[in-house]
Amino acid sequence: MTKNVNYVAVLADAIASRDLPPKARARLQAQLHAGLRELNKRRAWRPAIAAGFAITRGDEIEGLLTGASLVWDIAHWLRGTFGAVD
Repeated sequence: MTKNVNYVAVLADAIASRDLPPKARARLQAQLHAGLRELNKRRAWRPAIAAGFAITRGDEIEGLLTGASLVWDIAHWLRGTFGAVD
């Protein structure tokens, strides 16, 4: 028997990061990689993460949650952690 499962996709994009000088963009990319490793390891959030957060295309972030309960917390964490970009 097939079981229906719903997920919530969380997508984010660092707007206009391609306009950053090369060194600043490289620094942002390194910060994104390190920050997403931290996000995926957070003990309180791990059970709700169906597919870990990752960089998909340059500066775009994607992750898959088992429900919507953590969207607000994760969105605020992303904005606070990567506040240098919109």
